[in-house]
Amino acid sequence: MKNSIKISFSAILTAISVIIMLLGGLIGTLDLTAAALASFCIVFAVIEFGYKYAALIYAAASLLGFLLLPAKTCVLFYAAFLGFYPIVKSIAEKYSTKIAYIIKYAVYAVSYTVIILLWIGLFAKETEPVLLVAVILPISGAIVLPIYDIALSKLITLYLQSLRGKWGIDKYLK
Repeated sequence: MKNSIKISFSAILTAISVIIMLLGGLIGTLDLTAAALASFCIVFAVIEFGYKYAALIYAAASLLGFLLLPAKTCVLFYAAFLGFYPIVKSIAEKYSTKIAYIIKYAVYAVSYTVIILLWIGLFAKETEPVLLVAVILPISGAIVLPIYDIALSKLITLYLQSLRGKWGIDKYLK
């Protein structure tokens, strides 16, 4: 596959990621959902182009999101965890299931620590409950992580088995 095609598709995926995060920021309750949806662009890149292009799309979408989007919460969740999770998932699942989940939870713990520190440093006001951000949300996130992981696996399977051929993208990626 030509590099120009990879670069073009990467630019499109970056733009789609930023647009999804913009929509999530416009509707405040969809921050996490939009960040998770935007991460599917990274899934597509990992499958079709490999880790290098996926990492570049993640970095570009995160940077553009922070620079251009008015609501930063969605971008923060994307940049701190959900955006690069498909890359981590792909690498971790080369190992046994137990090792894969240990890797995924370790990355989650480090990422959520970054989210907490950034949230408190950038967004928290003196009146905001730090307990909610520092204790309750990480625990609920740790409970939701396997659900997100399974849902992402199902979407990957759906893409590989059904959508990949129907979308006709494969003719451009050869």
